[in-house]
Amino acid sequence: MIVAMQEGADEALIQQVIEQLVKLGFEVHRSTGARMTVLGAVGSGIDFDIRNLELLPGVQEVHRISSPYKLAGRSFRPEGTIVKLANGIDVGGNEIVVMAGPCSVETREQIFTTAEAIGKAGAKVLRGGAFKPRSSPYSFQGHGEEALKLCESETPALAILDLVMPKLGGPETAAKLAARFTNLPVLFTSGYSQEAKGAENVGHAARYLQKPYSPSTLGRMVREILDQAKAMAPPE
Repeated sequence: MIVAMQEGADEALIQQVIEQLVKLGFEVHRSTGARMTVLGAVGSGIDFDIRNLELLPGVQEVHRISSPYKLAGRSFRPEGTIVKLANGIDVGGNEIVVMAGPCSVETREQIFTTAEAIGKAGAKVLRGGAFKPRSSPYSFQGHGEEALKLCESETPALAILDLVMPKLGGPETAAKLAARFTNLPVLFTSGYSQEAKGAENVGHAARYLQKPYSPSTLGRMVREILDQAKAMAPPE
């Protein structure tokens, strides 16, 4: 595992992280460059939550080197993982599943016309943004809750929310969705790890993903969350 410290992190913060790694059972190898310090943590069979390290003061990012997604990884499921969505679509099998839709949900006509068009083109999953965080408060920021109401006729399989959004934050949005959709899995994302505190207290199977992330990382996380939600769902 690699722990990259923030530029300018002082010796006290670095030692605090090293002590935490040693306490967890890791052997720590330190590399200090001109601008930042990187800690290499070596150990096997150590059970811990990587997010506890990401929340430590002075930590910029943490990367696992081996098997970061044990529930969905090949080491745990060598035969592969098939995720069954609420609409009956299988993700992870031999068929390529395409997700498509507008960046922002603007009108009921737009979203349903788009759904019909992408369905005819071969897409199996519709996506659309309800909240659109913008650097300028004068830019269009999405229709928020009004956009969410358009999905009431269908049951979503997963909600992916930014922790900080205009008008209504991620945890607040998750709470409103949870009131409409029982046991809805939630994935929170943010560019600031300190915002993750308390994020998992809302929603069913809530998880957190630090930005920036690659498409493959997001895909593996979504697969793991849906697998977890399926395992936790009451028997039919």
